[in-house]
Amino acid sequence: MIIIIVVIILVGSCLGSFFTVIAERVPIGISLISPPSHCPKCKTKLKPLDLIPIFSYLFLKGRCRYCQTKISSISTIIEFLLPLLLLLLYYTNHLNIVYLPEIIIILTSIILSLTDIFYLELSPSIFLTGYSFSFVINYLFYQPVHIYFINSLLLYFMFSALSYLSTSKIGLGDVKLICFLSLTLNIDNLVRLLLYATSSALLYILYLYIKTIPIKNKKIPFIPFLTLGYIILFLQ
Repeated sequence: MIIIIVVIILVGSCLGSFFTVIAERVPIGISLISPPSHCPKCKTKLKPLDLIPIFSYLFLKGRCRYCQTKISSISTIIEFLLPLLLLLLYYTNHLNIVYLPEIIIILTSIILSLTDIFYLELSPSIFLTGYSFSFVINYLFYQPVHIYFINSLLLYFMFSALSYLSTSKIGLGDVKLICFLSLTLNIDNLVRLLLYATSSALLYILYLYIKTIPIKNKKIPFIPFLTLGYIILFLQ
């Protein structure tokens, strides 16, 4: 049992680090291999000791070893939260091949959440890769996914029309992710997902307001809240 927990923590933290690299590089067309990891400020190539998930950030006190520039904490937060999520899935018996389509959706959505945080956009290549994998696995091994696929398309056209007609625009990236998440959801669960997502987003806005952080004319990424809503729904 202890060995399994340690493996999950190590794999989760490494995946969190890798997901951050994907989210930072793929949307702007940079290779995942070259250039190697480096400080965005001084461009110094990072050594292996600088790349240990969580521990390197804590050891270096959140600063670059070479130029002392403050390092973004987003990667470290993901390196910490993803192992916790995987452990939660394991203890609730959701870390199972039966739930492979949902797990793929969750992991893809986490990467897309990061791209939304970094660039306020949904990466088409990451989205299409995750969508295709989830659709094919669902189709080959599990349920009559064509029903969910049709629902997904209908939702896309409905939300796109709503975005076009509404004065407060709905981001098309958000629309695409909702359609992606709907591949494994019926209408009732989709409504609950949107309720969880909007509620968590409102709580976040309330937090910013209490902290007197200015939010007027500031775009807030919504994909992370959709992802959180899906995870909550999946664990129920």
